[in-house]
Amino acid sequence: IMKAISEIVAMMGTEEQQRFLNYQKQKNKRSHTHNTKLFKLLASGNSKKSAVLKIYGEENTNAYNALNKRLLDNLLEFIAIEGFKNDASSEMELMKMLLTGRILLKQQLYKTGFKLLKKVIQKSEALELFGLAAEAYHNYIEYLHKDTANYKNELIEKAQVNLSKFQETEKLHLNFALFRKSLSENPNNEQLESLSMLLNRFFGDATQLQQSFTYKTLFQLMDTCNEYASLYQEFYAITPFMKKIYDTISQKEHLSDHHLFYHIQVVYMMANLYFRNKDFTTSLYYLEKMNHLMQQQNSSYQKRFALKYGLLKSLNFHYNGQIKKAITIAESKLSQIKNPEIADHSNLLLALAMYYFHLKNTNKVSSILRYWHRTDAWYIKHLGVEWTAKKNMFEIIFHVEKENREYALSRIKSFKKRFKPYLNKLTNASVFLRLIEKHIQNPENTQTEAFALYAEKSIVWKEQDQEDIFVMNSYAWLKSKMTATDLSEVLKNLIASSTKKH
Repeated sequence: IMKAISEIVAMMGTEEQQRFLNYQKQKNKRSHTHNTKLFKLLASGNSKKSAVLKIYGEENTNAYNALNKRLLDNLLEFIAIEGFKNDASSEMELMKMLLTGRILLKQQLYKTGFKLLKKVIQKSEALELFGLAAEAYHNYIEYLHKDTANYKNELIEKAQVNLSKFQETEKLHLNFALFRKSLSENPNNEQLESLSMLLNRFFGDATQLQQSFTYKTLFQLMDTCNEYASLYQEFYAITPFMKKIYDTISQKEHLSDHHLFYHIQVVYMMANLYFRNKDFTTSLYYLEKMNHLMQQQNSSYQKRFALKYGLLKSLNFHYNGQIKKAITIAESKLSQIKNPEIADHSNLLLALAMYYFHLKNTNKVSSILRYWHRTDAWYIKHLGVEWTAKKNMFEIIFHVEKENREYALSRIKSFKKRFKPYLNKLTNASVFLRLIEKHIQNPENTQTEAFALYAEKSIVWKEQDQEDIFVMNSYAWLKSKMTATDLSEVLKNLIASSTKKH
């Protein structure tokens, strides 16, 4: 309970905290003021032990647990009320209207109840909320024999049409789940089928984007394609279809305000798509659009997406040769967001370490790496295998750079053992590790023609304009050793040569 309360309090802004205190003051009996005191203490950053002593003057576990429960109940109730109040055109308001209509019908206030349910049906269908509309139809039809208006046949027909749309949408949700399940069950992540083959297997001719796709399911389709591209580094290949989905979503502009959460993510995915294809100008265009969306509805999603936005924007500038600007953006976002999501925070922090690595600022890199003091098992559990492997790879390269050769070799050995399944998923990961080992063991051979030839034959490359930008980043460091050239210069040349076709 304590953890849940702390997380809720951390998400609340100063004004929202004050509204909650006013709400709780109205609810409290004169003798029940400890919950207000506890909320203020937690909002000020006090620990559980400190809060107990300040409230009771001694340890009082039973009383404190009861107080925690009362405070959590009040917080959840307040959040529900705020949701209804602040989101007048969304599901929250429609659900409130649906509940009110149901109560009116039970109280035999049929005329008003039917009128309210008709409004719910009309708005829900307009917003493609077919499940909510189906619930409203269900309640209406239960009392249909009490409706004196000549609306019965028309209502039943509309209910059947809506039910068909609801079932189509639910079938899409199920197929998205099966699609993702098929990706996760591929043990070595071998690319057995193209994206179009997979889509046709689960959705039929999905490329036609038939009418059954709602705003939300179009977002899910884009998200699924993005997951496929991330898994196989196929961002270039999926670009035409992603553009088509985005254009279809853009035709539903009238729903964008209602689906702001999904709209922000759609624009972010487009920004990421163009970044991975090394089209930084277009990526930054979508990022500015994303930033504008994050400020809508009283910036309700600003904190939720700020670090993702900061990461992608800083990466664009880093790969575009403006590394100091990348650092400024990253550090600014990291300092702005208090109590951030651990994944978003860690991703941006690791990127910042990479920026300082390119500037050869080893002190800054070391200070960032000291932040991650937990075990790999902990990071795998909370951040996933891929992020943990990336961190380990970066640390290995950092120690090679600092000439901690024996330590780097021992890290490579343990890395291979722990992350063997991950290495099988990425074609070039094992190759890079072998090349790094060869460099550590015989650094004088790294700049020879024989080493360059071995590296060229070992690494599996795509066409230059199709190669994933992060794969190029790893190779850039190795090539800087092979050519005795500055890392940033090597990366700049690789990016330039791969964007000539854009």
